[in-house]
Amino acid sequence: MHIIEIKWRNKTVDYEDVQNFLNKVSRSGFKNAKLYFVSKTGYTKEAEALMKKE
Repeated sequence: MHIIEIKWRNKTVDYEDVQNFLNKVSRSGFKNAKLYFVSKTGYTKEAEALMKKE
């Protein structure tokens, strides 16, 4: 199972964006899914740190 979210906007993805994605995945009930979060403009350092942690 793969779960993908794409942010196609002119704002970098921040910690809150990543946390919201992880919360949605958690509520979905899918276990052991591969997660992908794609951003047109990149990520803040905090967002990158959270993604590496998860």
